Amino acid sequence: MTTSLDIGGGEQHIAQMAPLLLARGLAVSIGCISHAGLLAPALRDQGIRVIGPEVYRGERGFAGMMPGTARLIAEMLDQRPAIVHFFKPSAYLVGAPSAAIARVPIRIMSRRVGNAYQRQHPFQARLERRLNRRADFILANSRQVLEQLTAEEGVPAEKVGLIHTPVDFSRFAGAFDRQGARDRLAIPRNALVMINVAALAGHKGHADVFNALARIKAELPEPWMLLLAGADVGERTALQAQANRLAIGRNVRFLGVRKDVPDLLRLADLAVLAPHNDGYSSSVLEAAAAGLASVVTDVGSNRELVVDGVTGLIVPAKSPASLADAIARLIGQRNLRRQMGQAARQRAFEDFGLAGCADKYAALYEALLSGRPAGSGLGSNADAGAPERATPEREVH
Repeated sequence: MTTSLDIGGGEQHIAQMAPLLLARGLAVSIGCISHAGLLAPALRDQGIRVIGPEVYRGERGFAGMMPGTARLIAEMLDQRPAIVHFFKPSAYLVGAPSAAIARVPIRIMSRRVGNAYQRQHPFQARLERRLNRRADFILANSRQVLEQLTAEEGVPAEKVGLIHTPVDFSRFAGAFDRQGARDRLAIPRNALVMINVAALAGHKGHADVFNALARIKAELPEPWMLLLAGADVGERTALQAQANRLAIGRNVRFLGVRKDVPDLLRLADLAVLAPHNDGYSSSVLEAAAAGLASVVTDVGSNRELVVDGVTGLIVPAKSPASLADAIARLIGQRNLRRQMGQAARQRAFEDFGLAGCADKYAALYEALLSGRPAGSGLGSNADAGAPERATPEREVH
């Protein structure tokens, strides 16, 4: 159950998981409280039942969700699902009481963001925490969120688990013409290429990257290049001026928004991402899938996504000196850089792929359906052994 299936990170995740769960033997329906959304037709074509108003009526807040909520209560009373799994806090706030009215046996909530949003909505925060006490299980998509649920919100450890948000790595599989990709962008074949995939916003730390590169520019082998792929959120002019002032302007290329990010990553030699704050970064995972070692700042979930000293290097945020030292280390040790890149790629595909995520969901559902304690470790990358499969007659919504 979610708010809608319009295009966004959470919506894309549901759209990716539903067909995979269907293939694993679960009867899957998606309930949309506000409206069905743009992704609904493609899901229906794949045999997924999408329930909800077809047209967004424009009403904001809970009033706009009432017609969809009433319909979903009727559907749950009719279908008698074994599980309802909620995505999005707004869907949880109205959906969890609805599922209780319909007497759905098992209720799961997925928290995909930190709890900072609760400070702007104290009443909703109190309601959400009350609902958490009655939920059967709550899933986090990062250790940061997991720790907030237990340490700050009082959810018992045995009722929480971790399943990382996966990335579709299919675009990073198969043969790749690296030299051809470089030629198309007029990048010298022997150039050392670093890449940063992030919007040009102040908190993404591009200025720190420039300062770091300026500190070690005498050590960088010519020709070298830094590719910046991301939307301009008002910082491009200032960054261009900074690069010119630091005498690295000719080495920095602003590419803007790109549809060929997988190719850009695969033609590069090193990923450098230096945000001051962040959440769960798909850019870090995509760099790993491309076989790149990464230098990243120690913010958000980066310490979960990069194994320091194994798949990349982690440095303090807002520290150009530390950033420079890490970049110089990996630039100067080609074999180490390649070894880290290979380890990063293997870990990305094994631990953060779509199929593995679907397996973990199925294992969680099976544990709850059979009455086994799920435990705080279920769904995490530390899980051992193959997950059990759900049986066709059991339904998850």
